[in-house]
Amino acid sequence: MTLAFWKTWPKAEQFFLAALGLLFLVSILLFWNAYFQNPAPAITWDHYEEIQNEEVTLRTVPVGIFELPVKADNFFVFETQLGSPLQVSTPYHYTSLVLFFISICVLLTIITTLKRFWFLAGMTVFSIFTVSLNLETLAIAGLTNKYPTFVFLFSCIALCYYAHAFGTQLSFFKRLGLIAVVFAICGFTISFYSDTALPFLHLSANSYLFGVVLTIVFILLIGHEL
Repeated sequence: MTLAFWKTWPKAEQFFLAALGLLFLVSILLFWNAYFQNPAPAITWDHYEEIQNEEVTLRTVPVGIFELPVKADNFFVFETQLGSPLQVSTPYHYTSLVLFFISICVLLTIITTLKRFWFLAGMTVFSIFTVSLNLETLAIAGLTNKYPTFVFLFSCIALCYYAHAFGTQLSFFKRLGLIAVVFAICGFTISFYSDTALPFLHLSANSYLFGVVLTIVFILLIGHEL
């Protein structure tokens, strides 16, 4: 029955689901790769060797009433293992950020197809997520207040509400494309107008908490079925 349902799906939806599954597998592989490299690449172990020379008494030779020591050089090799200076691995952060925002775009698209109550609940959660990104720290066009957050949030909510209330005839992929365009415009704006060094690294760091919350919710939703 499941295979029959899969075969009746449109090819575009089959391809899209397969692409999401591939992205999921890639994210899992990246996670395990980072796990087995831990604590690298953030910290690597540096080894330092030091040789010290000390004279030690091997034996004594009695000469009359005196004991004359016979000494020899003894070399000690000391090895120290220290952590290297902290290095931020930007490729991992940027990959995580891209995968995370792809997930947000897909979730927003799904939210626009839900009933009114769940649509409002989903947009409320999205608003909390947007505020948690702290876009004011990026100093977009020199603005360090909540105006960039308000503009981005208003644009997304207005588009999602249009797709939910008036654009009911829009297909899933058209909705996804429109939302992706808004996110792409926001990304280009941040890239060219942010006064902060490495603005996307800030976004990646600020998105971790919400990503963990989404993961916990996902586990709670499907945990009872495993």
